[in-house]
Order: sequence, then structure tokens, then C-alpha cells
Amino acid sequence: MMSLGELIRSHRQALGLTAAQLAEKVGAHPTYLQGMESGTKRPLRAEKLVKIARIVGLDPDEVCFLVGRIPPDLKAILLSDRQAVVWLRAYLRHQEDAA
Repeated sequence: MMSLGELIRSHRQALGLTAAQLAEKVGAHPTYLQGMESGTKRPLRAEKLVKIARIVGLDPDEVCFLVGRIPPDLKAILLSDRQAVVWLRAYLRHQEDAA
């Protein structure tokens, strides 16, 4: 299985984008993006990962989940909507009971 960096690099190259071009589009430093792709740098913040995913044609949620990040829109919902948290906890309890 490809790492997140390899996956991003593969999709970026398939689109004919350089790391510098992609970095500029998302507001990241090109050297940092190259390091992330090669695995020597930690993944960028979730907001930038979502931008990268959308540009290169990957699922933003999957990209975030691959590196243990919560997609920003879901984080905002969980922080602002108590009912969403209640529902999620009930769903998780139901999943545990079914297992």
C-alpha cells in the first residue's frame, strides 16, 4: 500500500504538476511538500491536506484519515453541535454491541 506522500506524488505527477506548483496552490512551502511526499516531513495540517486532495483528485476524508487527522468540516460540526456528538456516541455504542 502506498503512503500518503507517495499517493499525493503519484496523483500530482499524473496531472503534470510540479511539487512547487502544488505547494503554491495550497499555500505550502515546496520543500516541505516534497519532504511530506518522501516521508521525511510530517503531513500538513488537515485544511491543507483537504486542498491537496481536491486538487489532485483524491477523497479529502480518506487523505485526512490516512494520517489520523479529522477533516475540518467534521471537526467544526463536532465542536459546534452537541447533538452530533450524542448521535456519534450512540452509533459507536451500537457498533460495539453488534461486534
